[in-house]
Amino acid sequence: MAVPVNLSLATSGANSETPRVHWQKITLVGVGLLGGSLGQAVRRRGLAGRVSGYVRRAESIRECLDAGAVDEGFTELEPALRDVLSRD
Repeated sequence: MAVPVNLSLATSGANSETPRVHWQKITLVGVGLLGGSLGQAVRRRGLAGRVSGYVRRAESIRECLDAGAVDEGFTELEPALRDVLSRD
């Protein structure tokens, strides 16, 4: 089931380039052209402590890492989402 998420950023005071939103971890389910671009942007702007990616092929993990789209890659969905879904 998809959960709608509002990705608009609220900005603070004098510097409109400084986002107030920061996530501990973002997991991209599918790191193709769109997901890879999103991962690069999130990492470049420091919006998340860690960016994980779920891909179908093991070879794609190295491509995602080399492109700077993710910090870690997975070929199984459960480990990719583990920290995101835990509510401890």
